[in-house]
Amino acid sequence: MKFTIPVKVFAQAPERVQGITGGRVSMPILNNVLLDARPRGLHLFASDLEVGLHTVAASFNVETPGRTTLHAAKLLAVIDKLATEDVTLELVENDRVNISAGTAFFTIPGLCPDEFPAMPDVAGQPFDLDASALIRIIRHTDYAMCNDEQKYHLCGIHFQIAPEGNEIRLAAVATDGHRLARDSVPLPGDPRQVPKDLSRGIIVSRKGIREIKKLKAGGVLVLNIAGNNLTISSDDETLYLRLVDGAFPDWRRVIPENLEGAIELKRGALIDALDRVSLFSADKNRGVLWNIAAGGISFNAAHAEFGEASD
Repeated sequence: MKFTIPVKVFAQAPERVQGITGGRVSMPILNNVLLDARPRGLHLFASDLEVGLHTVAASFNVETPGRTTLHAAKLLAVIDKLATEDVTLELVENDRVNISAGTAFFTIPGLCPDEFPAMPDVAGQPFDLDASALIRIIRHTDYAMCNDEQKYHLCGIHFQIAPEGNEIRLAAVATDGHRLARDSVPLPGDPRQVPKDLSRGIIVSRKGIREIKKLKAGGVLVLNIAGNNLTISSDDETLYLRLVDGAFPDWRRVIPENLEGAIELKRGALIDALDRVSLFSADKNRGVLWNIAAGGISFNAAHAEFGEASD
């Protein structure tokens, strides 16, 4: 394997996969990124057995095709320090890779690429979805995901496609047992067959949600579900996700169907008032008392040591 690639192009790929390889892993090779130099480009793979990524660097000429794996964090650290426009990588004996750029020269030991886990073959029914719509509903709900690993079925976002009125919509729901967030987007276009898994609902893990948010916000994503695996593909990336195996609570039982009334508030004024009053809320749950009356809402908080506040 030998190729020369622009530093700016190459740096984007290791940086993109580091979020997957940077955590606790069960096998040393999962700290590595698989470099697969093909005649017209470089393919990079990362995996922790629950989340995987396949990304492709921009097309360039590969002098000698080949494969190896390198420590992702160390590779990114080296690339980040280079001051030249191009960098050359060459695979030598014992899976070692020489990296040269200008006067700088590095040798990084690798691991045999045959030990790298293969990405799952997800051969389900492809389903197109607007990328910006998917990322929007994730950003509106992910703050409510649970952090308690014992409640593993809440440590993610539940996605489901279902009719709402005259529309077919994709809904995202997250809850930690104390708060619940939900948002949905319509699915435009002609009526189309929806995968059964999305009709029943799926749960994407916290780490999977984090990686989805890194996808490009423009264009169309292709979703594919088979069994307990989900892939999300764009033009130059494919994200592999192992779905959370568990039953998500019925959130419809939490939201009342008939509300007694509604209050319309200025968002900025509400946030500012709560921000001020919460300075004196109890440390345990930072609760603020809302007193609702015809003339407005008053917020009150009290702290045994520091005092009281109202607004």
